[in-house]
Amino acid sequence: MKSFKILTAALVFCLLLPFCLSACGNIVPSDITTTTAGTPCNHVEEVIRGKDPTCTENGLTEGKRCSLCGVILVEQRILYAFGHREYTAWTTVNAGGCSGSSFEARFCRICNYCDINSDSLNFVNPHDFKLLTKEPTLTKAGYEYRYECEICHTVGAEKIIPSSVYEQSSWKGKKWCAIGDSITIRYGNYVDTVAKALGLEATNLGIDGADANRMRLSISGEDENHPDYSPSRKRAVMEADLITVYGFANDYYPGAPALGDVYNSVRGTYAYNVKALIETILKLNPRAKIVIIGCHNIWDYYRPDIYEPVTGENRIADYIDMLDEIANYYGLPFIDMYHDSGINRYSASHLLADGCHPTYEGYERISQIIIRRLMAL
Repeated sequence: MKSFKILTAALVFCLLLPFCLSACGNIVPSDITTTTAGTPCNHVEEVIRGKDPTCTENGLTEGKRCSLCGVILVEQRILYAFGHREYTAWTTVNAGGCSGSSFEARFCRICNYCDINSDSLNFVNPHDFKLLTKEPTLTKAGYEYRYECEICHTVGAEKIIPSSVYEQSSWKGKKWCAIGDSITIRYGNYVDTVAKALGLEATNLGIDGADANRMRLSISGEDENHPDYSPSRKRAVMEADLITVYGFANDYYPGAPALGDVYNSVRGTYAYNVKALIETILKLNPRAKIVIIGCHNIWDYYRPDIYEPVTGENRIADYIDMLDEIANYYGLPFIDMYHDSGINRYSASHLLADGCHPTYEGYERISQIIIRRLMAL
């Protein structure tokens, strides 16, 4: 009897213990988790967005978690990709062009995936290769053989014969920095032709509409906020083996600065601006070979009298002569496109596209002159 009473008391104690402890705060109900501090968390639901499945990617159902403690309240379930289940009817597609093909295809109505029937592939236009040969010229490469498609000009195989200039060039692998205005930067410019012929690694620093002062500010770094300046331009000048300056046409347009004097140049004159540019280049890179190129004849194309002054009493030829004198002052090679390119009021319609910028033929002529002069340096 006594043992029965003890057993009954123990059973009652076990049944009442959880409620007693809960009332004392030592037991947390099973539907309440604890925070990192160990205190109970009354969950605040936060929706975890779901994602719809696509033809090729799985999706997820919407889920829920507590925004306070991060516990997942409703787990997300995977919604498996349903594949390309809706197709259009099979249709014949023609690729067209050389080496094109035709094939049957159908498209998924949901994601536009193209399903091609590999058994339907039909090669339509094979390349029509012809064997070509070309002798190299002084400045342009030729080829011992060249298999080129007559339809799309795809080259199947070729063996290049380097130009004699390239073979003899001492400039191969050297870095060239070409400073100038729109004549240097425009499409079809001389830079690419000269670089390819001599094996130079060219950096084109031409700027549309630039005069000598803008060219200087674009590389000097004295005004880092100048719109034409960038550290990469300055670095290109500092690392170059060859630096050319072609231009100054924007310095002697009608109403341009006065000519000035080489030995006593006044700030703002043509001579002062050109000398300031050359001295900036020399300070940035005293070891480079620097070549000054006088611009070809441009304004004469618009003038009935080729000796009409462009500013004050000075003609374009006077500015070119001054440029030659400045180059000599610094002991720099000078290429005189004004007098040597053959571009004049009579040839301008063929060699100039707009009275200023050369045509393809004009650029070719300019390139040949520069190549020959550089080969002689």
